[in-house]
Amino acid sequence: MEDGEQYSVIFVGKNRVKCILLEEESVVVQLQLSNRILAVNNKSAVIGTIVKINEAGGGACGAECKCFPTNVKPNRKYMIKRIIQKVFDCPLGSRSIVEVEPV
Repeated sequence: MEDGEQYSVIFVGKNRVKCILLEEESVVVQLQLSNRILAVNNKSAVIGTIVKINEAGGGACGAECKCFPTNVKPNRKYMIKRIIQKVFDCPLGSRSIVEVEPV
């Protein structure tokens, strides 16, 4: 697992084991890296396009903000893998919701 990434549990094992670190019973789980969903400028919302995510510059739209999700690292490049919603009203302007993967 990588620090800062988000994962989804896709399988929970049946056997319980004693965790020495936590001193409690634990179960083994299988994880899957969660999709990276974010909002980008409408003009950039083309499958295969490479986008660079900049630092949050204020003006974020609150708890539901998809412009700067926690599992998308600032100043890294991502490729648009899928367009989820072509038009999304956002205080930062007309945007699209897309799924991206690191390049």
